[in-house]
Amino acid sequence: MSKQREEFNLSLPLDDTLSACLEAAATSGWRVLQHSRTRLICKEAKFIGWTTFPVKVVITLSSDAAYATKVILNGSNWGLGPIQSAHVREQVAFLRDTIQSLASVRRQKSNHLVTNLETLVELHTKGTLSDEEFQAAKSKIVGK
Repeated sequence: MSKQREEFNLSLPLDDTLSACLEAAATSGWRVLQHSRTRLICKEAKFIGWTTFPVKVVITLSSDAAYATKVILNGSNWGLGPIQSAHVREQVAFLRDTIQSLASVRRQKSNHLVTNLETLVELHTKGTLSDEEFQAAKSKIVGK
C-alpha cells in the first residue's frame, strides 16, 4: 500500500476550513465518501488507467483557537512501487494546494467583510450614520 501524509495549518475557523476541504474535493473531481465536522474521507472519482489505483484521502481537522485549524491529509492506494507512490504523493499535494488556495480566497473575503464592518461601526460611533442607516448597511454587507 502506498501512503502519503501532509500536515499544514490554516488561519481559518474550523467550519470555514471544512467548507474549503469539501469544495476542494468537489472541484478536483473527488467523491466524498463520508464527512463530519472534523473528518472527511474522499476518493478519486475518475478512472486513471491501468497503471495507477485511485487514491483515498482521509482529511482530519482540529482547532485549538478561533481562527486556526490544523489539517492532516492521509492519502493511500492499494498499489506498490514507485509509480503508485508517486501517484499518491501527487494527488495528496494537489488536494493540499487546492485546499490552501480556496482557504486563501475565503480568508481574503473574510478580511474584506471585517474591514467593511469596522468602517461601519466607526461611522456609526461618530454619528455619521443613524441607527437605521447602520443596520441597513450592516445587513447589506453581511447579506441578511
